[in-house]
Amino acid sequence: MDARQAGELLKRPNLDNPGGYGAYNVHERIKLYFGKEYGVCVQSVLGTGTKITIRIPGGGERRRDFIER
Repeated sequence: MDARQAGELLKRPNLDNPGGYGAYNVHERIKLYFGKEYGVCVQSVLGTGTKITIRIPGGGERRRDFIER
């Protein structure tokens, strides 16, 4: 996939951006649970490969306001 397609993976699917909700939902849930600095990152170079990184905090940290709801 090219860089444009990689960037589309984490956008909410709609008529202009059709596709599945899987990667988008995972990204949004991680941000909700741990904070905006965490989530999924997709990097791709056409004909070379795609790298997907999931960033979460170590040590079982959680957003306090999320837990107390």
